[in-house]
Amino acid sequence: EYVNPTVFYGIMRIFLSGWKDNPSMPNGLVYEGVQTEPLEYSGGSAAQSSLLHCFDELLGVKHEGKNGAFVNRMRSYMPPAHRKLIRDISLQLSLK
Repeated sequence: EYVNPTVFYGIMRIFLSGWKDNPSMPNGLVYEGVQTEPLEYSGGSAAQSSLLHCFDELLGVKHEGKNGAFVNRMRSYMPPAHRKLIRDISLQLSLK
């Protein structure tokens, strides 16, 4: 029912933050018994929300540079049908 904020921030959050661009795991994480090469995954982020990407496309919001690369990488975590919807909106719809 209750998690001490210090415990959450210092212990639990580490496992939710992912291991892509994580200095404590610069080479990613090896899933023993799955494959021998380390994998890198981003942690949970609101940028993985398909709805936010739809709003960006409808409103013509463009993210460039490092932020744009991050937003595009987050799309790889979405279901294929959601990525298709976002692409279709970007090609056909605009509220501008």
